Amino acid sequence: MLRGQLGAALNLKIDQIAEGRPNRPGSPLSPKFITIHNTSNPARGADAEAHGRFVKNTGYYVHNGKKSWVSWHYTVDDDSVVRHLPLNEVGFHAGSREGNATSIGIEICMHAGIDQPQAFDRAVKLIACLCFDMGLDPASAVKPHLHWSGKACPALLLDKGKVGKTWQDFVDRIVALEASLVTGGESSSAAAAVPARPKPLFAAPVPAPAPTQSLSPDAGRVAALILQGSAVAGLKAARLTAAKNWKPYPSNGCAYHLSALLQQAGIAVKTEGSAGKLAAQLEARGWRR
Repeated sequence: MLRGQLGAALNLKIDQIAEGRPNRPGSPLSPKFITIHNTSNPARGADAEAHGRFVKNTGYYVHNGKKSWVSWHYTVDDDSVVRHLPLNEVGFHAGSREGNATSIGIEICMHAGIDQPQAFDRAVKLIACLCFDMGLDPASAVKPHLHWSGKACPALLLDKGKVGKTWQDFVDRIVALEASLVTGGESSSAAAAVPARPKPLFAAPVPAPAPTQSLSPDAGRVAALILQGSAVAGLKAARLTAAKNWKPYPSNGCAYHLSALLQQAGIAVKTEGSAGKLAAQLEARGWRR
C-alpha cells in the first residue's frame, strides 16, 4: 500500500496545544516508542475533537486538591485523528519520566456510541504510518501504557488488565500493515502525520561575494540534499544507516543521521557521531553556519 494513501485515509486534523502552556513544556523528543492508551472516558460525545478541546483549553485533572497536567500527541476515534503536539516535543501521558521522554502518546477513544472496531482500525493505520516514517519496528516499539506505569491501560486492549492475546493481535495488525507500506502518494494531509523537521544545523553553501573565494564543491549537491531530507524514503534510508553506525540511535544520533543524508546526496563527508566534528568537515568544504 502507498504510504500517502494510507495517511490520507486517517482524516487527520491538527489542533495543537498552545506553546507555553504547562502541558506543553517544549522539551525535545526523539521517539523510540509509541505508547497506546484508551481514554477511559465512556461519556457520549467524548470523541477525538472533545479530547482535543480538553488538552488545549484545560489540560489537567485535579487530584487531592492539586492539578496534574496531561498531554499526548494524538487522539483517535472512529471518524478522525486529532494531533495535539508536534512529534518532536514531550507530552505528559506515560505516568513515568522515561515513558514521556522516549515515546509518542496516542489515546484511543471508547465513548458511548463509538464504532470501536473502526476506532482501533484507524489507530492501527496511524501507528503503521508513524513506524514507517520514523524507521521504528512496531513489534518492539509499540507499548501499552501499562508498560511504563503499571496502570491497566489501554483497558480495551488488555486481557483482565494484563498483556495477552488481545494486545498481541493489535500489534500484529500494525506489523503486517507497516510491512506492506511503500513510499508514494504523499499529500498534505498525509504528510501532516510526519514529525515536524527541526531547523537545519547548517545553511547551504553559498559563494562569498569576494571574487577570490571559490565556490564550495558541494553547491551542486544542495538540491539532492533537500530532496533526501524532504522525502520519506530518503529520511528512512538515513535512519537505517545511522542505526547501523550508532546502536543507541535515535538517542544522540543526530550527527550520524545528518552524515547519512549528506552521503546520500553525494556529499563526501566521513560518518561522524560528533556534531562539532561534522560541522568542521562541512566548514572545510566551504559551508557556513
